[in-house]
Amino acid sequence: MTTTISEDKGILVKLPHYTQEPPPIMDYHERNVFSVFINANNELLVRNQLLSKDKLKQQAKLFISNPYNDSKLAENPAKAVISLKNDRSTNYSAYIMI
Repeated sequence: MTTTISEDKGILVKLPHYTQEPPPIMDYHERNVFSVFINANNELLVRNQLLSKDKLKQQAKLFISNPYNDSKLAENPAKAVISLKNDRSTNYSAYIMI
């Protein structure tokens, strides 16, 4: 008799060790943050504007590279941050896809 053991599907997360020390203060400008929020209907709110899922990758690349030195995009690729948050009711598959 044999069987197949299925592998876990998901994102492995390595959490930091517990410490009494407060976390370091992150020094960043809002300009450098590409904020992505997935709501309960699995819709994307990117930098406070609705965006379709098929345009997300293109917009993220434009934000990071900022080829035209736009003051609304990241100062440079090294300072760019992508922040992903989701609603409690977001589908797991939508979260993984984003």
